[in-house]
Amino acid sequence: MDLKLRDFDSAPYNIWLIGLCQASRVEEAHKIFSILQEFRVNVSAPSCVMLIHGLCHEGKLDEAFEIFLYTKEKGYQLLPRICNNMFQALLCSREKSALAFELLSRMKSMGYNLNAYLQLRTKSLLHHHWNIRETEDMSTG
Repeated sequence: MDLKLRDFDSAPYNIWLIGLCQASRVEEAHKIFSILQEFRVNVSAPSCVMLIHGLCHEGKLDEAFEIFLYTKEKGYQLLPRICNNMFQALLCSREKSALAFELLSRMKSMGYNLNAYLQLRTKSLLHHHWNIRETEDMSTG
C-alpha cells in the first residue's frame, strides 16, 4: 500500500469500521483496524468504542483489551458506558477476570476518576472478585 499519509483521509475507513460493527461484522472490522494500525493510520475514538463493544459482545475480550490499550496510546479517554461494559464482560468471564484489575490500574494511571466512572454494578463485581482473589491468596499462602 503506497500512501502519502499526510494527505490521507482516514474518515471513510472510520465510517466503514463503525458500519461493520453495527452490522455485527466485528471480525472484519477488527481486521480493518489491524491493517490501519499497521500502516499507522489513526482510528477514531468512536470507531474504537464500537469495536470494543462488538468484541466484548462476542466474548473476544483479549482483542477488546488491545483496542483499549490503543486508545490509551492515542490519548483518548473513553466514556463511562463502554468502560463499564468492558469491566462487566471481563468480570463475568472466568478466564479473563484478572484483566479487569489490569484495566482498573491502567485507567487509574490515565487519570480516569474511577469513583465517577464506575457504575454500582461494576463496583459490586469488582469488590466480589477482589474478595475471591484475597481468599485464594490466603489459602495458597
